[in-house]
Amino acid sequence: MQLARDTFARVGTGGVDAVRKFNERVRPRGTRFYYASIETQVLGLVLTSALGRPVAEYLEQKIWQPMGAEADATWLVDRSGQESTYCCLNAVLRD
Repeated sequence: MQLARDTFARVGTGGVDAVRKFNERVRPRGTRFYYASIETQVLGLVLTSALGRPVAEYLEQKIWQPMGAEADATWLVDRSGQESTYCCLNAVLRD
């Protein structure tokens, strides 16, 4: 998966630039199921833009604090500071 390799290796600028190269379909719509984590990454970019703040802050306010999490979590971010909303949210087991 190219997006994950680029994110983990911190290749490229990240953010919107990281998802632009995935703008073409591999197969015609509806002909083959293909899980695309890029879709949840795009959702994270849209949320960041719509909220005007990082997705991690929104998660903290809406989920993390209300559920009574005992410890801080970490989230892998790309070179632009955008959370990898397709993976890599790390928390202790209790939370």
